[in-house]
Order: sequence, then C-alpha cells, then structure tokens
Amino acid sequence: MRPPVGVGPAPADDRTLRVRADADRPAPGGPRPERQHAMTTTATLPAPSPASVQVRSSLFARYHTKDGTAREIVLLTRTPRRVLVDRDTLTRTDQQVLAVLSPEESVENARLVCQHYLADPHKGRSRRLAAADLLPAPDADSDDVDVTQTLTDQIGRRYQLRTLDHGDRLQLRWVASPPDQHSGPEQPVTLREVIGRCESYEPACAITAAVLAATHPERCHTSDVRKELRLVRETSIVLNRLLRETVLQRVTAGESMSEIAMRCGRVKKDQRDGRVAGETSWLARRIGLRPDSTTKRPTPWMHIDVLALIAREGLGIDPLEVEL
Repeated sequence: MRPPVGVGPAPADDRTLRVRADADRPAPGGPRPERQHAMTTTATLPAPSPASVQVRSSLFARYHTKDGTAREIVLLTRTPRRVLVDRDTLTRTDQQVLAVLSPEESVENARLVCQHYLADPHKGRSRRLAAADLLPAPDADSDDVDVTQTLTDQIGRRYQLRTLDHGDRLQLRWVASPPDQHSGPEQPVTLREVIGRCESYEPACAITAAVLAATHPERCHTSDVRKELRLVRETSIVLNRLLRETVLQRVTAGESMSEIAMRCGRVKKDQRDGRVAGETSWLARRIGLRPDSTTKRPTPWMHIDVLALIAREGLGIDPLEVEL
C-alpha cells in the first residue's frame, strides 16, 4: 500500500479553513468552486467481492476543468475510514484520492487539503480510489497480513514491529537488526526509515496498520508508531525507486539523462565552448543515483512535485505511472 502519494494535508495551522464558506471566492491560481450547501448522500463503491460497501458522501466543493468537465470533491466515510476524493460530478466515476484521514483526525484537515488542491492548477497529486481504501483495516489475525514478518533491506538488515519495555508499560516500535554476518545490538527505527531502507511502502505499512488495529493503547504505548504511519500517508516526500528504474530503462533504450534533464528545464552551459547540455547531476541526485548534497549519500526520497516534473516533462508520462 502506498499512501496517497504526496496527497496528504499541509501542516495544520491555527486558522479554521472552510472551503464551503469561502466558495464564492476563487482559490489562488485555481478554478472558482461553485457555492454549495452542506449535504450528505450515500453511495456504493464497487468492491472486489460480491458484496458492496455502503459509504456516506459529504460534498465539499465543485469546480470545472479546463475542458468544461464538472467535478466535485467529497469526503467518503465508512467508519472509521474517511477518504477525500475528487470525482466526476455527473457519473461519480474517475474517483481520485486526495487524502486519507485517520480516525482521530479533524475534518478541518480535509478542508485544508481541498483548498490546497483547488489552488493547484496541475491537479497531479492523486491516485485512483480502490475498494480497499474504505474497507476495515485488517486485524492481527488476518490471513492477508503476516504481522510477525521480518523485512530485509538490500544490505541484509532485518526489521520487525515489536513491543519493547518502556517504563511502566510496553511500547510498540519497529526494530532493526544488523545483517547476519555482523554483530551488534538491535536499534529502534521509525517506519519511514524501514520504508526508505527497503525502498517499498509494503508490507511495512500494512503490518503497522494491522498491529495498531489489534493493539489496545492502554496496554501498549502506540502513539509514536501511529503518528509515523499518519505522516507517511500524508507527506509530500515520496519514494523515487520506480522513477529511477524508469529513467534507467529509457537510458538503456537509447535516451540520455542529459536529454531528460533538458526537457525538465535543467540546463547547463559549458563556459569554454558555450555548448548547452542537460544537468545530469541534478537528475541523478533526485532519483537516487548520486549522493544528495545534504546527506552526502544517495537518498530514496524526493518531493512529489519533482517526481511529477520529471515524469511529465522529462519522460512524457503520467506521474501515477512512477509512483509506488
């Protein structure tokens, strides 16, 4: 499971943002949403099984695309799941996920995401809604998720989600063990570190969600891991592995990294002969082939806006094709 890649809300502030209340005022750089009264309806989401999932639909805003298509932004709810979706107004199809709210999260965060999305002229930070987005989280006994599974990264480090002694009660933490050929103590790590080192969101996110759903917070301290999972789902910083693999496939097929970088607007000029070429070092750093200037080592992460730029302009493909 990849969280809605780069879809999550911006950091909350003290302001109360209500898109419906401001609907008569166009969002900066975006379309003017039509003024709507608060309304709640019911809808049926196609599910992978014969049974359908009944969900409540709360309208946040409506707008028109450049080609005149009417679209709406709604909050789909099937307790405790809540998903903010952009969809076709008439057919209620082409449902794109903008954000997934945790049970304890305020609906004001969804309104904040809605406002930022309407102000974005590209609308390129969403993925298609899946039936699983509104299904209950698997519990610890689910056959679909092995919560005792050990994950291994490329250099052999192993990761497990376990309970550790923490004062007067247990604490749920991801723990890293050194490769078999090396000795050393286990170290607590964040979910983001596990994902970054394994360069994959799954099954780490699914294991985390399943264990949290089955763990009572009064018996085990879970707030740290719960916060880590929420941040992974909401952040605009995403894995670059699939984009890197796609760029390398293009290079193998005959394109050059210089050409890709130039199409992204990253150009450098040779001071000796004036020759212009693409800034390949910029591209290599962004996709994790060269050390990052701050960390001094290749990074598995990149901002969703940079991923979208390289995908659209450099490769000529939809960013969703290179999102994990």
